[in-house]
Amino acid sequence: MITSLIADDYGKVLFEENIERNAVDRSIEILNSSSELVCALDNPAVSDSEKHNVIDRLFPKEMRSFIKYVCDNKHICIMNDIYDVYNDLALESAGGIKAQFICVTEPDENEAERIKNMIKKKYNRKNVMLEVIKKPELIGGFILKVGDHEYDRSLKGSLNNLVKKLEWR
Repeated sequence: MITSLIADDYGKVLFEENIERNAVDRSIEILNSSSELVCALDNPAVSDSEKHNVIDRLFPKEMRSFIKYVCDNKHICIMNDIYDVYNDLALESAGGIKAQFICVTEPDENEAERIKNMIKKKYNRKNVMLEVIKKPELIGGFILKVGDHEYDRSLKGSLNNLVKKLEWR
């Protein structure tokens, strides 16, 4: 939970810095391409000056001070979480919203488009980034998560609700 809050704060700062998108994307690619690099940048036995030298040689100029700051504060391991927050903010600022569609069988193109259009209309957004997650344990139906809202129309969810009602009596 604390890590999530820290990533949220860093992600907001990164977004507010207005760094060119390509530089941010390239920096994440560099970090994700080498687990040894992340380990070295996270290693307390490696001096900050050595870490800074590596950062200066590998990363885009626009991102260097941000990465040094994250590294100096011992949070380089959550860079992917920071990047996720950054992406969410960038999507939101462009009039978009992220949603998860959890289902037993994946929707076809037309169904996915109808889901996106419904979300656009309900949440007054220009575009929707829809993530489809297959979960056979739902038995049937779906769960739609948009922001803080969850719409459970799954058979498993209906059965659980029925059990709760019966137990309450």
